[in-house]
This record gives sequence, structure tokens and C-alpha cells, in this order.
Amino acid sequence: MNAVHSPWLINVVGMLVVAFASLSGRSVDGQTQAPAVAPPDRRDTPGHAPGEPPRATYRNPIIDAIGPADPAVICHQGLYYLYPTWDGKGFDVFVSPNLVDWERKPKCYVDARGGAWAPDVFHHAKGDGRFYLYYTVNNPAGGKLIGVAVADHPLGPFIDQHTLVTGAIDAHLFQDDDGTLCLYYVNVTGGFRILAQPMRD
Repeated sequence: MNAVHSPWLINVVGMLVVAFASLSGRSVDGQTQAPAVAPPDRRDTPGHAPGEPPRATYRNPIIDAIGPADPAVICHQGLYYLYPTWDGKGFDVFVSPNLVDWERKPKCYVDARGGAWAPDVFHHAKGDGRFYLYYTVNNPAGGKLIGVAVADHPLGPFIDQHTLVTGAIDAHLFQDDDGTLCLYYVNVTGGFRILAQPMRD
């Protein structure tokens, strides 16, 4: 019986041998190879340890702690400010020059009602130049509410102004190219609906 040596079949078998060798950590000639991917860099975050050079690449999570969620990020005068849901008592702020290395700063807003989450910060550069923090907290009458606090600097302190919407969560302010402001949020009364509310100022 004559054997048929198809070039296609020989190529497939050769690729399988190379693939198996790379998975086993050995080359085709039997020598051990170094792993193709270096282990992850597990430096402490946020930021990095004193004396270490800044990171060259992004890491996930960027804030190595249990709890932060719902981040809002703004850029002001060459620095990035990150505001996450944190401990329910208010909002911490993290600052970065490059979106890689983050430094934790003191709380920029504290709210005794508790349940503080989903912050959104808006710099009204086309208006009064101030910073507006839209937040969700527990409503003393039950459920949740959205309020607004104002500061002259992204680090705060943000001073509470008033309640905007009750029975609602997760506010986000959008400014269109023409300067028009619109508040997007989730109405949780009788179900979940995303609403858009034009703002006067």
C-alpha cells in the first residue's frame, strides 16, 4: 500500500506539534522555555509604593480596594479626578496626572443620610465655573433621592444645595454643544425608567 504524503496534512501535524510544545512549556527540541507572558505587576494601588517608578501601563482594578464602584471622572487643569461610590457615607476623591497612578484624597462630600452612591461631577466651565456633584442618597421619607452639592474646586468640599428628584437614582448631567444642560436619571417609582430632564441653569 502506498502512503500518500499530502503537504497540507504535514503542515497541520507540524502546527499541532508546535502548539502542544508551547502549551507544555517546552520547545520542539525538548528545551524548557520561559513563559511567554510575564506575571502581573501587583504593586499596591492606588498609586505605587514610594520610590518605585510610575507604572507604564494601566492595571485593573485601578483602585485595589473592596467597595469602589460607579466611578465618575473629570479632567481639570491637567489632572483627572475620580469620584466612586465608596462607603455610603459620602464620596472620596482620587487624583491622577495620567489615569494610571491614583492618589486618594480626603472625602469631598459627607452625607449623614447614608446610602450615598453613583456620584457625577460636572464642571460648569461655560457658566459660573463651579463644580456640581449630583448624588443618590437615602430619602428620610423612604426610598432614594437625587441631590446636588456645589464646590469651587474639584477636591471640594462640596456643600449640599437641595434635593432635585425623589424616587430616583443614578444622575448624570450632560451639556450639549450649544450649552443646553440635561439631567439623565433613573426613576424607580413604579418600575425603572430612564428619564431626561432639561435644566434651566
